Amino acid sequence: MKFNHIGYAVENLESSVINFEILGYKASKTYLDQDQNINIILLEKNMSPIIELIHPLGDNNPLNRYLVHGENTVPYHIAFGVNDIMKAINDLRVKGFVPCMKISKAVAFNNIPFIFLANQYTGLIELLEINDW
Repeated sequence: MKFNHIGYAVENLESSVINFEILGYKASKTYLDQDQNINIILLEKNMSPIIELIHPLGDNNPLNRYLVHGENTVPYHIAFGVNDIMKAINDLRVKGFVPCMKISKAVAFNNIPFIFLANQYTGLIELLEINDW
């Protein structure tokens, strides 16, 4: 398991990109994930972690719960790359991590398999099946 990125829920993609660019990050194109009803932009900077900006679409999107009380940008998950997503899920379940969804395709990461899991002590994590290590 290897650290991959930090995911931020954002109210305004354009404003978030502008401000992360001030910090030296470069933005990808915008990806539309129709299954999750979100727009995604990946930010990269040499020798720094990837930042995933996620903008929920629609009033009923579950990510809206992170954007309450005037918060416009909130880190809400950390992501790890794994070689075998099913093995990683099974290993983590035994250790108290609970899957929050079915395995899906990560639109912004070349449609590789991903899943979110929750744990009361770590919060929300994402696993991405990355086989090119």
